Amino acid sequence: MAVFLFNSFCSKIPDDLLRSVFDRFEIKNVDLKALKSEQWEEEWKRISEEYKKASKLLILFQQTNEFRAEKAQVALQDAAEIFLSPPEFDEFRKECLDFKNIQSCLLKAWLTNSEIFEYACNLYVIDSIARSGWKLRTGIGKHEIDTSTTAFSSLSEAIRGILGKQMRGRFCEVKNIGERGGKHLILAQISDYNETSDEFVNGEFKGRPRLPSRALVFAYSANKGTLDVSTQGFGRVGEKFHEAYCQCILGLTELPKQKKAPEYYLHQLLKSPPEFVYAPSDAVKSCAIVGMQLRDCRLGKFVAINLSAPNSQKESSTKVIYDQLNKLFGSALQNQVELSSVTLQMKILQRYGNGIKKKIRLSESGMQNIDFGETDGDIHKFLIANGLERCTELQTENAFDKRA
Repeated sequence: MAVFLFNSFCSKIPDDLLRSVFDRFEIKNVDLKALKSEQWEEEWKRISEEYKKASKLLILFQQTNEFRAEKAQVALQDAAEIFLSPPEFDEFRKECLDFKNIQSCLLKAWLTNSEIFEYACNLYVIDSIARSGWKLRTGIGKHEIDTSTTAFSSLSEAIRGILGKQMRGRFCEVKNIGERGGKHLILAQISDYNETSDEFVNGEFKGRPRLPSRALVFAYSANKGTLDVSTQGFGRVGEKFHEAYCQCILGLTELPKQKKAPEYYLHQLLKSPPEFVYAPSDAVKSCAIVGMQLRDCRLGKFVAINLSAPNSQKESSTKVIYDQLNKLFGSALQNQVELSSVTLQMKILQRYGNGIKKKIRLSESGMQNIDFGETDGDIHKFLIANGLERCTELQTENAFDKRA
């Protein structure tokens, strides 16, 4: 959670924009200079006493303060693109370019259309969940998505039933987020364990009961037949959420069996450094080998060896790895050394021109399933084109799809 300092937050926002926000709450005659100074408390106390809507304004500022970095920008742009027409969206983007921080952009969005702001908040919550906190299920198939009140009530009841044994999930509200990146998103806001937090009130510390909430996200891709659920923090019962979604939202009687995982072919990498092929229109712009895990069989037993490229030599990491290979094994590479896994670092171009670096670890036993992100189709396409992956049934249908 980001630290919120009232005067520091106000100092980030241009005066005209900040005044427009106060005006929307019908708060007049605000001394912005005072609010941006070290003596802000006196002016804020006056505002709080004179205007009942000051508390709602403070909540807006605190929500806006939580947003950080690239994830916030993507969430805001995705939200704006849904609620604005193409000309309005282009104009909105141009206006945001004049601001120095994402908080100003968010307040501009709130003034333009509060639904943009609320939707961006939901997307940011979803994007902030660590990848390790998701569990992907394949083989779901393509089905109609039921977003009716009845279906959502049924899912809410199922979630409460799943979490009831953990003494949590007494309250559950299901929201339809909609389509994004080829996936349909549903967000369930769940009451978590009862807690007591110590707070300093009227000159003394007191325990105050609270009921925090937790987000549970369902991301269903009908075209790929996959269902991703943010199960982190729910323990073993998290595996039951997929079944609940399939029954309540997709109308299935049971959870379908998973499809076969992708097959990767890595042994060829021991022969010589690869010359990766890139298509100009593809999202993967570069790829380097930054790590290898091998098994040395020369001594009559298996010895695990890990190779990695130093961070200081990222641009030539593939060469560093193969220099280490040749020094360690020489001609023994062909028949006495096995490649267990390889770590690739890719430069990927996402929507809106945002570039990211992404590491994936592959093994011939299917160690990592990479079907979880916006660019997963592009990664599969790259691996298939370079002979590192076999085109299975799932990839045949989807690896060459265009990104949303």
